[in-house]
Amino acid sequence: MGGDTGIRNATIVTFIDPEELPFSQDEVYEALRLTSSERRARSEAASIAQMGREARAARLAAQQARARGTRDPAEANRHALYLSPEFFALLAAVSLELRARVDTYWESTFAQNHAYRVRNALRLAGASSLDDAAAVDVRAAVDAADAEEQGIWRTVRAGVESELRRRGHTPAGSL
Repeated sequence: MGGDTGIRNATIVTFIDPEELPFSQDEVYEALRLTSSERRARSEAASIAQMGREARAARLAAQQARARGTRDPAEANRHALYLSPEFFALLAAVSLELRARVDTYWESTFAQNHAYRVRNALRLAGASSLDDAAAVDVRAAVDAADAEEQGIWRTVRAGVESELRRRGHTPAGSL
């Protein structure tokens, strides 16, 4: 999802943050509208978009500071924007295209988290490489935790889809 835009139905879409929140404010609104009033959905979509843009600006500033060699944690640490799995499940319910993009987003997130968890667990276990005897156990433990996390995501998405059906909506991609 490189760049700041994407194409949707021959329309250029501006993403809130092409790297970390590759969805538009309008798409966020459409998702929130499934469970909220129009006024609340617009307000929350605007807030999420603003926070996403601020987090992106802070992330880029932190990258520049690290490139300059700063050791100041206030400059070098990036800010994070946390949005719940339920939010992403709502996005996935809007359209098949959004469902595919949310799936890609989560696959990427799981892969990044997996690599971080493996590196961190290996370091904590004192393993010097992936060939170290402790690495097999570390990888198995991380793989199990990842499988559990992916199961939680599927459960959350199924729960959101069930709630939307209860409210009379047909989530994208559901039967």
